[in-house]
Amino acid sequence: MQSAIPTYLSPGLVHGSNTSQRAIELKFLLPIDLAKQLKARARGELQFDPFADQVSGQYKVCSLYLDTRSYDIYHRTPATGGAKFRFRRYDDGRELFLERKLRQQGVVSKLRDPIPLDQLLQLSSLDSAIWSETQTFGLLPSCAVEYRREAFISEHSDVPFRVTIDNELSVHRFAQQGWSEFQDYLSGTHEAQLSSASRSLQPLEPNHCVVEFKFMDSLPVHLKRWVEDFQIAPIKFSKYRAAMKEFITSMEKSVGATL
Repeated sequence: MQSAIPTYLSPGLVHGSNTSQRAIELKFLLPIDLAKQLKARARGELQFDPFADQVSGQYKVCSLYLDTRSYDIYHRTPATGGAKFRFRRYDDGRELFLERKLRQQGVVSKLRDPIPLDQLLQLSSLDSAIWSETQTFGLLPSCAVEYRREAFISEHSDVPFRVTIDNELSVHRFAQQGWSEFQDYLSGTHEAQLSSASRSLQPLEPNHCVVEFKFMDSLPVHLKRWVEDFQIAPIKFSKYRAAMKEFITSMEKSVGATL
């Protein structure tokens, strides 16, 4: 089924299905005002992602990241082969996607399995090769990153591509690396245990948006013009690492102080 995914919608998944093309993602961390200018340009020149609301162009994304107890994925140790693992939920969907994402020398490869929400809430046996891999590595819930995504496509250009603009990023770090809090988070009961949502979700990269250009093989001319016109430069940026950096640094300092 993954091989039928249109290139312009998910280059990483297309590459993961063993095509000869290289899936590339360029990331930009832009101030809100500059991101708004880029969004206005996108609205004028591109189409809304077909999965987005066709009035606002938006949808909600929740990425639930997994890691080992020693945070091997965060520390980029070879324990998991360099791959990242996460559950991804769109809006309030009753289905999540378990993803395995690998980036090597700038080329992105991503595999995903659909997982019904009810199976996760019951922790029943999941029929997924990716899930089996997470269990082999001993992966557990680490944090959740939520944001509103505005997505655009250029389906009919000579070189199709996709542009996403992620707004209002926030993070919830799981206090215990276990599945109970993960289940509560998905079912919404974590909010009932807190006086307000603001105590659960903390801002991530405030006053900034994460913009991504997603394409195959080489940067399309259309996007090259944007880079020049907006004078922007891609950076290495991971939502997961940004979400966990302060927490893990503080935790490791505390451990070091007790030794």
